[in-house]
Amino acid sequence: MLWLKRTLVALGCVAVASVATLTTTQGTQSAGFCIVPQAQAAEQKVEQTKQGLTGRELYDEAIAVSKLLRDPSSANNTLFESETALSGELKALIYQKLREGATRGEILDYMAERYGEAVRYQPDFNATTFLLWAAPWIAVVVGAFVFWRSMRRKKKPAVRS
Repeated sequence: MLWLKRTLVALGCVAVASVATLTTTQGTQSAGFCIVPQAQAAEQKVEQTKQGLTGRELYDEAIAVSKLLRDPSSANNTLFESETALSGELKALIYQKLREGATRGEILDYMAERYGEAVRYQPDFNATTFLLWAAPWIAVVVGAFVFWRSMRRKKKPAVRS
């Protein structure tokens, strides 16, 4: 957790977000979303965004947004989990946009516009994704109906002639 303390100290002045390997007392660990400070003197400075986010809140929001987006360059990884060069650039972009005052929705829309809807881990509910969201519920209702019909047939006594 030493890397987290170092990261939080530098949050107010950070302009670069990247994947990095940091050494802790337990050994070397890979950090999924690590903030790298630009200058030593800026460590004391805490900047407030238009949304009112500072320090830890800004860091937490950047992580939350990175968990909602898929890394376009690797299969089935969120930006938070991925360690590719592109994911590092996108994490930096997310952090920069948050510092500029962009909301979570604006960032998600920007990424979807730039990389397509497939970049979202949870697609929006709209006409094109209706079946995607409705299919599990339809399957449950159909399954319950089939089960009910089969149980009802078993309860009818056989008519002997």
